[in-house]
Amino acid sequence: MIVRIYGRIVNYNNANTELFISGIDITEEKRIQQEKEKIQQQLFHAQKLDSIGRLASGVAHDFNNMLQVILGNASLALSRVSMASEVYEELLEIKKAANKSAELTRQLLGFARKQATQPRVLNLNSTISNTLKMLERLVGENIQIEWKPATDVCFIKIDPTQMDQILTNLVVNAKDAIKDFGKIRIETSLSTIDEEAAKHKPDIPPGDYVILSISDTGSGMSKEVMDHIFEPFFTTKPSGSGTGLGLATVYGIVKQNNGHITVYSEVGKGTTFKLYFPREKETEFELKRNGYVPIDKGKGTLLIVEDNKQIITIIEKALKDSGFEVFVASTAQEAIAIAKKLNRHLNLLISDVIMPEMNGKELSLKILEFCPNAKCLFMSGYPIDLVSYHGILEKGVNFIEKPFNSQDLVAKVESILFQNTKMNNENLS
Repeated sequence: MIVRIYGRIVNYNNANTELFISGIDITEEKRIQQEKEKIQQQLFHAQKLDSIGRLASGVAHDFNNMLQVILGNASLALSRVSMASEVYEELLEIKKAANKSAELTRQLLGFARKQATQPRVLNLNSTISNTLKMLERLVGENIQIEWKPATDVCFIKIDPTQMDQILTNLVVNAKDAIKDFGKIRIETSLSTIDEEAAKHKPDIPPGDYVILSISDTGSGMSKEVMDHIFEPFFTTKPSGSGTGLGLATVYGIVKQNNGHITVYSEVGKGTTFKLYFPREKETEFELKRNGYVPIDKGKGTLLIVEDNKQIITIIEKALKDSGFEVFVASTAQEAIAIAKKLNRHLNLLISDVIMPEMNGKELSLKILEFCPNAKCLFMSGYPIDLVSYHGILEKGVNFIEKPFNSQDLVAKVESILFQNTKMNNENLS
């Protein structure tokens, strides 16, 4: 109980002096005030992350376009030289560096909650078990990973790639906190938070959750550090040792999947991260795998529309090398003129999403007037979630995110043109 005390001294005719004390229970008032301050802090934090997220997604778009030129040219050059060539290793290093840079932009978008995702129901226990050997290699021999799965199956809905990012970032973060020898404990459990329990966990609404807990015996964190750990580019590591995006990425992914994250740490004792994901009720589910039939070369007519001439040149070369008949246009009007001439002979339109005259969706609708049987593939440096959010594209359309290599593009084109989908059902119990 919190009490506000009032006191008053009363003097009766300069003779007797008395002290009157009264108290008012202000426990509820203080609770409301603290809750209000917490909400204001959360709002400020959300606004700050949103502002940085907008900046991150814009930078990622331009960066991805530049990476597309680098990655595309490196892939083409590698396909044209033998492994014995003097330049093969150099080209391979360029491609590796471009892929690492692309991963950095994905981390930026992950923290900004604008990462392109393909969520599906998965068994978290199986996912962690399959990743365990890779995580053990990451931490080295001096650190023991203790894996304690829940006895019940833990179904959650998330993109498997995002779960890999979460596990990798949190385990690496734990490894870096351990000086020499130590232990990292990974644990899953099921929890139901009812209305009463939610009062003690104001950030987590009532519901059924799967909890992923990752603890370490490292150096721990002070409260001052904990107040900033989810901010992008914040790091306590020496200069050049970390990007400061790891925990920000984890935070963004968890929130993107309607989850919640808490952290408890004591200096000199260690840290525990707990991630709460909404529990999926399905006990049986299917994984769909889309296959495609290899095509005969020269059996497809494609129209590529892209306002960046470097990118359009790379895409044209890659698809021509694979035997396609390729037409290119750098403007929407030029593309419409080509489509009119091709008429029903056009098999696939490959269009950038954001262009000066009209966007990719608007262009596709016009081209389909002349080529009603043509299929469409959209590409962008922005992730599909972002362009869908702004109404430019619907979710579920054929989409490839820049930067992509030539092999991925060709495989995507083949799968669209020659859809012979086979369904493999797997039970991941």
